Amino acid sequence: MSFLNRFNRSFFSIIIFILFISLVSVSQTNSQNITLSIDSVSGQLGEKLIPLDINITNVSDTIAGFTFWIQMSRPDLLTFHQDTVTIFDTTFWSCNQWSGLDCIDSTQVFTLSQADFIHVNSYLDTLVINSNSGSVSENMDTYSRSLSGLGTDTKITGLVPFTFDIVGHSILPTSDTLLFKLYLDVVDTLPLFPGDSTVDFYLISDLIDNFNFSDHLGNTIGTYSEMIIDTSCFTCTQWIGEECLNFMQIPLPNECDSIAVDTIIHQVLDTSYFQLNNGYFKLLPEPTCGYTAGTFDISNLVSLVDFMFASGPELSIEEADCNCDCLIDVADLVCFVDYMFGGGADPGCGK
Repeated sequence: MSFLNRFNRSFFSIIIFILFISLVSVSQTNSQNITLSIDSVSGQLGEKLIPLDINITNVSDTIAGFTFWIQMSRPDLLTFHQDTVTIFDTTFWSCNQWSGLDCIDSTQVFTLSQADFIHVNSYLDTLVINSNSGSVSENMDTYSRSLSGLGTDTKITGLVPFTFDIVGHSILPTSDTLLFKLYLDVVDTLPLFPGDSTVDFYLISDLIDNFNFSDHLGNTIGTYSEMIIDTSCFTCTQWIGEECLNFMQIPLPNECDSIAVDTIIHQVLDTSYFQLNNGYFKLLPEPTCGYTAGTFDISNLVSLVDFMFASGPELSIEEADCNCDCLIDVADLVCFVDYMFGGGADPGCGK
């Protein structure tokens, strides 16, 4: 009996230990509630409007607004696609005092139902183009702007319009889902010192103004308060007896005539709450064009005609691109015929 008791106690101890380890493991796995991921894509010189997906995993939050900033490592190879658009800024106003038909005092309100009149202002602005169609943020107003003005970075802001049901239009828990798309433009020619052909994207999270998520109640998500003691040192430049008439701040460490201590409380991003997965762009080598398959004779011409007009075996660029334009078409057939029967130049790019 004592053996069974010891066995039962040991067995239950093992079960409790396993449950504890499992709970710790689950806690560690789910400690990061929000994951942002930038896709990795590729393209060639001169290619425009390459889509770049930004995906989100949200474990438990109701996200009604977000702001974050993306930078890139090689702005000499790549930019975010920008366009000049017309912005319409609509505001609602309630009249506090009328003079006949004229309102002489008004207050801005938040909904059309509260308004006596509306004001619409339009202006041109250059924005980084994004698309949230079909994404979890499609019910939000999203704006993307290059802080440098050059398209080499973009700060993205998304917000549920206050006229809507905020919870119903927020980002609810989801797993690895499209947040929105950006678009990339590759430069037309390589820079003087091209170096590595990979462009890294970075989600900048060290400044709370450039990385911020909020819920449907207006609370900031994934931050905590941090207290900073700010100590300033002053030296007196003019004394009258023991009274100083003028102080000048000097850097620490120095001998101070007076010290001011201030307590600053500010919000700090909780990096354990967010997981940020940075992506990259890979510049692909230019395609090899032009005929390089050796001497071209009548059998090659027959194969080309068979491929183009009789569903013959497929030919590669190296076997059929006579005029070196990276295409296989009638122009290549004319080029080969001219070479064989009209004294034309040799096929390929070495003409």
